[in-house]
Amino acid sequence: MLTTVVPRIAVRQVVLGAAGTLASGTITPTATPTIPNRIVAADVYNAAAWTITEQAGGVGFPVAAGEVRHLPGSFVKDAIFAAGTYTVMFYLDA
Repeated sequence: MLTTVVPRIAVRQVVLGAAGTLASGTITPTATPTIPNRIVAADVYNAAAWTITEQAGGVGFPVAAGEVRHLPGSFVKDAIFAAGTYTVMFYLDA
């Protein structure tokens, strides 16, 4: 089994009123209301069912309610998320 070790994490809640990138939503905590840089990967959670779509595509990939989805960092910043409230744990490079 391959394991990736990363030096730190950052947890954010992102509220999207309409479909868009995570950076386009309302981000908390308010002390750091941005998506962090140098993302290696992210675990994304939403209590409701949601979809994720690549920027160039148009086909949404469905994710069941309450499921945690692990996404690569190169994808998570540019992907289009359905409207909703997300809790995201970002794994960050030093």
